[in-house]
Amino acid sequence: MAYISGTVTDANPGPVLYALMAPALTTAGYTLVDTVVVTTRTYKIWKSAAASNAQNLDWYLCVGYTTTGAATISLTTFEYYDPATDLGYRGPYTATSTVIDATTSTRYGATGSALETNWWGPASTGNQTSLTTTAFGYWISITADRVILLCSTAASVPMYAGLYEPDPQYTAKAAAKLYPLFTGQIIGGTSLGGTPSAALTRIPPMTAFVSTGDWRNHLLCTPTVPLTSFPALPTGPTTTYPIAATRVMLTSPQSAPLQLTGRWGWLRDVYVVGATAAVVRGDTATIGGDTYLLTTTLTSQAAAFKAA
Repeated sequence: MAYISGTVTDANPGPVLYALMAPALTTAGYTLVDTVVVTTRTYKIWKSAAASNAQNLDWYLCVGYTTTGAATISLTTFEYYDPATDLGYRGPYTATSTVIDATTSTRYGATGSALETNWWGPASTGNQTSLTTTAFGYWISITADRVILLCSTAASVPMYAGLYEPDPQYTAKAAAKLYPLFTGQIIGGTSLGGTPSAALTRIPPMTAFVSTGDWRNHLLCTPTVPLTSFPALPTGPTTTYPIAATRVMLTSPQSAPLQLTGRWGWLRDVYVVGATAAVVRGDTATIGGDTYLLTTTLTSQAAAFKAA
C-alpha cells in the first residue's frame, strides 16, 4: 500500500498532482503502459497486473488531468486497454442505453473506444475532482486493488477507482464472467435517477434491464447499515476517533420504486460514519486497528478510507 498527502500550489495543478501520484502507483505495483494527449487533457494509463491484486485479474487505471491551468483530475477503470490503438475496452458506462453484450455483460463487449468517446469518466463528465491554481490539499491511498483520491476542493467526496470486494452470492451467480470493477464517488455515489456518479464495467449475469431501467440506473452506492444506527463522531478532538463504522455497499436498485434487487459487493478499505459538522478532511479515525482518513461531513456522514 502507498499513501501520500500534502498541498499543491501551482499554475498547472494537474500535472503536478499526477507527478506526486506516479511514484506511489509504482510502489503499489502498477506499470505505466501509455500516455495520450487529447486537446487540453493528458491521460496516463496504468496496469494493475493480475498477480498483484486480490481478484487475480488484470485491470487498467486511467488518470486524466487538464494539462495547463486549473480544471479537473479524473480516475477511470478499464478491464483492458490497448496501448497500440489508445482504445479502452469494457470501461464504466452510464448512458441511457439498454444494450447489454451477452458474452461479457458489458455495454460494448469486445469493441474498444477512444478515451473521450463512450466512457463515463475521462472527459467532461464522470469520476472527477476540480483543481485550483491556489493552494489545495490532497490525500491519496493506493493499493493494487484500488485508488482513492480526496482533494480539499471537494472535501466531502472522494473518488474510488478499482476492484471492489464481490459478495459471495453474487460471485456464484456471475461465475466466470465476474470482473468486479467500480468507478465513482464514495459519498452520493449513485446512478439512480439519471444523474450518475458511479458505474460498474459489467453486470453479469444480467442480459436485460427491468422496467424502465438502463445503464444510468444500474448501481446504488450506499452504507451497508443505516447511519441512524450509529452515534455521530464527537466534536473533538479532531484526530484518532474510536468509532463505529459501516462498510459501503454496491447494490442494484430498481428504477421506481427504489427497491434493492441485488448486491454486487463492497468497496475495499472504505467505511461511512455518522459525523457532526466538526469533522473535516484530514481528520483520522481508528477502525479495526488501522488508521483511516476522514472526509469533511456531508449531510451528517463522512467517508473514511484507509491511510495506513
